Amino acid sequence: MKKLILSLLSTILLLSLSVPAFASENNKSQGEFEQFKIDLLEAELSGNDKLAEDYVSENPEFVAQYLKTDAFNSEKVNDKLKNSGLGPNGTVLLVMDDNSFVRVTTKTKPIVDESTPKKLTRDFSTNDYSREYDMSGTKWNTDYVYEVGRGVATLCLNTYYQIGSKMDIYAYDAGGTKGSVGVSVSHNLSLSGNKTATARVKGDYTLNYFGSNQHYTLYTEIGFLQAYLEADGYYYVDYYVDSWASA
Repeated sequence: MKKLILSLLSTILLLSLSVPAFASENNKSQGEFEQFKIDLLEAELSGNDKLAEDYVSENPEFVAQYLKTDAFNSEKVNDKLKNSGLGPNGTVLLVMDDNSFVRVTTKTKPIVDESTPKKLTRDFSTNDYSREYDMSGTKWNTDYVYEVGRGVATLCLNTYYQIGSKMDIYAYDAGGTKGSVGVSVSHNLSLSGNKTATARVKGDYTLNYFGSNQHYTLYTEIGFLQAYLEADGYYYVDYYVDSWASA
């Protein structure tokens, strides 16, 4: 009986010693992850892409944790995104409350056919969502890039279209989509409302990492507003380009 009591006391003592040690290790790991997020953000803010990418590639144990941050909470991201004034041609860095971040970039440009070059009758403006240009057949391309961290995960939605009173999206792809070490990204793209007043490309992305997966959706929408004839004899169109993310 005495030996049994001593054995039980020894077991309790070992457990009492191991629990604080385990908790301390967890706290240390969480503290290191918080520092990782800050270091990654500081590298991004300084414009040091190489340093930021090195942080990601050299710390794969933190990648899975990063994919669970506010940067992948679509409700929180969209709340910041809708107030960012991004428009169809610009870039914005969205810093979340937990120091994770998302860089969102849209690039809209005319597609020039070198065999039959055409001079635009008006410059392409990026001041707001409304655009004016000759509606005689110019083609456009909008690239929407949603990057979490710096290379943790990059989701791309590229749309090619021709604008008139009806929107004609004639091609789209996810070129440039990728994940960091340990993260693979698959995607499925679809088109709706084509050759109507509003056309939309939807990109469904699945991120697979360390035995888990997460789903994300990007949209790019092209919408007709109005067409009108001006004194120069050309018809012009007002339209909008909008991109956003969703769960």
